[in-house]
Amino acid sequence: MSGREGMKWIGLRYEAERLARAGVPRTEASLRLGVHVTTLYLWALEGGWRSKDLALERYAQSLEE
Repeated sequence: MSGREGMKWIGLRYEAERLARAGVPRTEASLRLGVHVTTLYLWALEGGWRSKDLALERYAQSLEE
């Protein structure tokens, strides 16, 4: 993989996380980004932004307020 291609994937991962945090369903994010939905699930697992991870973050923030 070339450096430019690697940067493309980093950008896609960043955008996938942004969409997940915005509440966009993974199936829709998959279509928008042109990435298989299974890849999004793997990235979310690796990055700690699965649906339940984000729900736990929101819950923890609500306790701080």
